[in-house]
Amino acid sequence: MSKDETNTRSPRSILDRIERSAAYMEANFGERLTREKLAQLAGLRPEHYSRLFKQYKLKSPIDYLTELRIQAAKLLLRRRDLTVRQVARAVGFEDPYYFSRRFSLHTGMAPSEYKRQPQLRVVAVDYYGHLRALGIRPVGVSAGMVGLKGLHADWSEDAVDIGIDDFPYYDLAAVERLQPDAICVPVSWMKREQSEALLVEADTKKDPLYSQFKVIGAALGLDKQVEDWLRMYEERSSALRRRLEARMGGQSIAILRIRTAYIQIYGNEIMGYGVYKSLGLTPPPKLAKQFEINGNYHSTVISLEELPFYHADHLIVVVQPDEETEQLWMDIQKSSVWLDFPAVRKGHIYRVDVHRWLAYDPLSIMAQMEEAAELLGASCVEE
Repeated sequence: MSKDETNTRSPRSILDRIERSAAYMEANFGERLTREKLAQLAGLRPEHYSRLFKQYKLKSPIDYLTELRIQAAKLLLRRRDLTVRQVARAVGFEDPYYFSRRFSLHTGMAPSEYKRQPQLRVVAVDYYGHLRALGIRPVGVSAGMVGLKGLHADWSEDAVDIGIDDFPYYDLAAVERLQPDAICVPVSWMKREQSEALLVEADTKKDPLYSQFKVIGAALGLDKQVEDWLRMYEERSSALRRRLEARMGGQSIAILRIRTAYIQIYGNEIMGYGVYKSLGLTPPPKLAKQFEINGNYHSTVISLEELPFYHADHLIVVVQPDEETEQLWMDIQKSSVWLDFPAVRKGHIYRVDVHRWLAYDPLSIMAQMEEAAELLGASCVEE
């Protein structure tokens, strides 16, 4: 028996090897991957690896990899700033002509044809990031919307501001001048008779991925795109989870937001979604009890003296970007409460950008998940 076949008689051991190689593909499909490299990662001979992979995944490793790449390509082709050649390279195809053939085989149309499909004219009173995840760049945006100073700071390249300061936070006349096909708003913010455009409503209190995103996609006839995106998100989050489980070993993590008037510990919704729901990281014990009572827990206001009640091995810190809050942050770091905090003693403090982390849409949550994983060292892949 050859060395790489040792311990493969156990079904559990075989499955672990196959899953390990599949996870690597999910996380690195943009790289140059060969059957030989994947087999080496699994500790198997190439021929044996292919047979076992197909047995457990019902498709060959190369077919599995190709499907991952095509799924990612479909999303990237919705972006106006990328050419077909750029998309091909981004998802791991060195030859754009081969990419076109594979894409056509899987979707029934050429990448260029897929890219030319008419773009809807959509106004985003809210849910701008949800629309961007669907490949739609709105023509009108309420610029006061949370999240537009972070990942989506480029919104003005394609859109005009239709926002006003007071409820309902949009100028209807400005919206109508854009002649939109659809208007995306929170529930009850607009009456259907106010515009001939399709009214796309989603509930701000619902889950941003599995409720809001699906509702918006369904209303726009883009259910397939939503499912493709969610599949990609789940594959990526699962891959990162597996790495973090090995690295973190159950260590806890908390999220602290500092403002001039008060400080907050965040839960598993805004800012905490990517950390606790996407990555499945461990909250401080006190926060874990809150999650048991309320599965969608926003945050709690605390005093600095209460910080030890949320003791954690790692701490993400979000500081409001103004001089007064920066001074408060400097003072906090000199306090004995701060210096005695476990994450501080271990040097596990990670300051992040408030604009990127306050956004609560699919793309921003994905970015927060990736950033948290990188800060915790989970993105380092052993070659």
